[in-house]
Amino acid sequence: MLNRISALGIVLVLLFLAGCQKAEMKNINSPDTTMPVSYHTLPVPEDGWNGEEAIKTFYLFEHQFSENFTIESLGKDFEIDRETTDFDKGKTSVVNLTYKNNYIKYLGIILKNAQSFEELGTTSLGSVVVWCEEDLKSARNEVFFNGISLGDTMDKVKTAFGNPEQEDSSTMLYYDKDSPEHGCLSFWFNDTGELYTFNIIVN
Repeated sequence: MLNRISALGIVLVLLFLAGCQKAEMKNINSPDTTMPVSYHTLPVPEDGWNGEEAIKTFYLFEHQFSENFTIESLGKDFEIDRETTDFDKGKTSVVNLTYKNNYIKYLGIILKNAQSFEELGTTSLGSVVVWCEEDLKSARNEVFFNGISLGDTMDKVKTAFGNPEQEDSSTMLYYDKDSPEHGCLSFWFNDTGELYTFNIIVN
C-alpha cells in the first residue's frame, strides 16, 4: 500500500509537466524481429517524442493505446476498480483497473475533468503511469512501451527512445523540443539499474 502511495506521489508531481506536439518519424533500419510485431520498437521521431505519438506504442495485455484512448475502448475485460480509484470531480482522478476481474496493481490511468465517476470510462486520457518496485517479472510480459518493459536497462530504453533531455543515475526525462519546460516521458530505475516506473503524459 505504501509503495503504491509513493508511486502515485511521483505521478502527481509529473502531472505538472504538460503534453507535447506531434513530430514526423525519421527513417532507420527495421527493428529487431524477435518480438511480436505489435511490440516492435518504432523509430525515434525526428523532432523528439511527444505524448500523443508515444502512447501509440504502449500495450497493456495486448491492447494498444492511442491518443483517443478511453477506458471503455479497452473492452469488456477491463473495468474500473471502484475501491482503489481516486475520483476527484472536475479535477485529476487516478483510475485503477482490473483485467478479467484481477486487479492491475502496477498501473494508474490519469484522467482530468470528469464530472462523475461514471464519466471516467469515456474521459480523454491525461497520462499513464506504470510502476512495480518489488517483483518486476510479474508485470514484465503484460506491458510493453515501444518494445521495452519493466526490468529493462537504461541502455535499452535509450535504444528505443533516443537520448533523453535530462538524466542521472536513476532517471531519464524527455521533453517537447518546442516547449522545453513541458515533459512527455519519464523513466525511473532502481538501484540495480532496472526500469521499475515510467510515465507517459498525453495532455
